[in-house]
Amino acid sequence: MCVSPSPPPDLPRVPRRRLAVALLFDADSAASIDVLRGAVGATVDDIDRIPPHITLVPPVQLPDGEIAAAWEAVRRAGRVIDGPLALHLGPVATFAPATPTIHLAVSAHEGLVALREASRVEAMVRPDKFDFVPHVTLREEAPAERIDAAVAALADLSLDVEIRRLWLMQFQPTAGSSGRWEPIGDVSLGPVRHRPSGTTQLEFAVSVTRDPATRSLIARVLDRDDIGIAPHPVVHRAIQQRTGRARVVTARLDDVVVAATEYSWLDGEATIHFVMTDTGHRGHGFGRAVVRHAFDDLLSRGVRIVDARATPDLPAEVLSAYGFAAVDAATWRVTLQ
Repeated sequence: MCVSPSPPPDLPRVPRRRLAVALLFDADSAASIDVLRGAVGATVDDIDRIPPHITLVPPVQLPDGEIAAAWEAVRRAGRVIDGPLALHLGPVATFAPATPTIHLAVSAHEGLVALREASRVEAMVRPDKFDFVPHVTLREEAPAERIDAAVAALADLSLDVEIRRLWLMQFQPTAGSSGRWEPIGDVSLGPVRHRPSGTTQLEFAVSVTRDPATRSLIARVLDRDDIGIAPHPVVHRAIQQRTGRARVVTARLDDVVVAATEYSWLDGEATIHFVMTDTGHRGHGFGRAVVRHAFDDLLSRGVRIVDARATPDLPAEVLSAYGFAAVDAATWRVTLQ
């Protein structure tokens, strides 16, 4: 008698995220490129799905447990070049007949190769389907006649851009659309910045997003799952619209984020949304250090008025220690010099 084997037990499903590493453009350059995308036939959904970009590491599927390592690889990759990249975009070209794209060519730059290679470590390594040819996709798939017309009409198009940040992107499914790619971490290109805090040397970074390490810090301080930690609405809009009017300052000690603050600004006035210090590193002035670093960043942008609200997580006595003075029962303010 033949006995059929029992079916294997259901295994727990491991949550996975779709990640990629890319270079994004400043708001003005991105807007110009989006006009081109529409002109060559990209749909509104195509344009909303991902901002104009140069892909360095194509999409990979990673379990949640490997996202922190992927972010650390990207963070370190940002240090391998000396500073911002000056790139020339154009003319319009295609990879047809291999793939029927319409895209902007990108000038050769050794910095692009260095960033790509530094990002492709550990979990982010996948076999290449094609040789690496940096480009800015305007339309992923187009009919032959549209490709020919675009290449001919835009043969003289050129655009000079400066790239200041390296971005870790994550695909987010959304209701009623094909989903969208959103930034979950960014790092300035160039050497790391250190600053003393008492007798301790801290590593500081100014970023646009709450990267995975910062989210982990917030989760530890608030004792909650970091999946549910959303940026302040003002900050979220700034990230989505790429207005650049929001920043996060982090301080690292021995490669661990020990303090962070998030702020946004408009018309010369700023708001501090939170200041958090890791519970195991309090009493060393690290919170004060990230606030001071944020003040320096705001001053460099011409911002002198900074407000904050007293909360249980940011009490009045702490705000006073940071140099703020009470405006009313909840609002505190400092004028930067």
